[in-house]
Amino acid sequence: MYGGGKRDVATLYEYWVFFQLLDLVKLEFNLDIPSVDELIETTKDGFGLKLRSGKKLEVEGNYASATRPLRVRFSYNRTFVRHGNENDSTSYPYPGSWTRRMRPDYTFSFWPEALTEAQAERQELIVHIHFDAKYRVDNIEGLFGADTDDEVNEEKSAQRNNGTYKRADLLKMHAYRDAIRRTQGAYILYPGTEDYRWNGFHEVLPSIGAFSLRPGDENEGVQHIHSFLKDVLDHLSDRVSRREKQSFHTFMIQEKPSAYALKANIPETEGTRRALPPDEHHIVVCGFTDLDQFETITRTHTYYLKCSELDGEFQINPYVFFAKHILLLGFSDEKAQGLWKVTAPKPKFVVGSKLEGRPDSDGMYLAIEIEKDERFDHLSWDRARMCVSEGEFEPRVMTLADLMHSQNETS
Repeated sequence: MYGGGKRDVATLYEYWVFFQLLDLVKLEFNLDIPSVDELIETTKDGFGLKLRSGKKLEVEGNYASATRPLRVRFSYNRTFVRHGNENDSTSYPYPGSWTRRMRPDYTFSFWPEALTEAQAERQELIVHIHFDAKYRVDNIEGLFGADTDDEVNEEKSAQRNNGTYKRADLLKMHAYRDAIRRTQGAYILYPGTEDYRWNGFHEVLPSIGAFSLRPGDENEGVQHIHSFLKDVLDHLSDRVSRREKQSFHTFMIQEKPSAYALKANIPETEGTRRALPPDEHHIVVCGFTDLDQFETITRTHTYYLKCSELDGEFQINPYVFFAKHILLLGFSDEKAQGLWKVTAPKPKFVVGSKLEGRPDSDGMYLAIEIEKDERFDHLSWDRARMCVSEGEFEPRVMTLADLMHSQNETS
């Protein structure tokens, strides 16, 4: 029945899927269900009924969770268009497609109830997942093709000869996932027997795949989609998921463009792990008064950072505790060479009277254990370009990006 390719069968399957998904939504959410007149219209001949095809239908409600209440919108034929000035090269952070318009058959949109939908879009706190109904195929290979070298070679040949794609359905899911901002999932619904999902990493979202959904006495496949939606809701309630962190950092890095580009020969790794981005790599710029103090620092591999006192309370920049390096700047040096790596993850507070050569017995110091990091020895920084006056000893915290921007031009 589903291999014939008749348009009326495809349309009936699309309508049937809509009501199956609507029933699932009603099981999990408190919905404002529209009237039948809003969902259905008569055919042109007056003898039949159909969904308002080609027109956007939406049902909105909420997910009453004790941990993270959500708003949800279930849409049929929602069109995602490019917003913003068409002359701009980017439409971020506007919602919709960032290239050309896209219209999935069905879309679920979730966002925290504490925000409006517009606020959630701009702050990367909304999640869209899409479904397309495909009635013409009844197996996974019919949808996506066989995952073999021969099949890929055949696809490449088809692209060269006539511009067609054998796995167009899979590519369309990738298009939804990539083009529609804040999309975390795109899936095909088809009258087959197999489900398959490719996860972006080890969580339920982001992912792409297909669910079998067959009309019949048992409406086979409905329970699998229901289970998937419950997994999605459980995932969206997790405030420390990898996807949640990724969306936060996407928001942070896109919120404000960098003031300048950084093209520099700096280390790629820290041990065996990828190095921090330079604008998240904190460095404490410290001063020393004379060569005797510098000799003590290099011999003990410890820098004692004086804590300022204000009304009896000791003050210190909190980013000092996250610093990966320190820069030692002499009393009258115009330039500083290299960096010193912080080796102890937890600096210690010590009283000045316990320190070698410290007359300030009432002072409080932060002991930072360090060692020379030879990977930065080829670099030097200009005091004037760092806006640090000669004789200034007040420590400051900079990022590696800012420090590299003040690099000595001849280094």
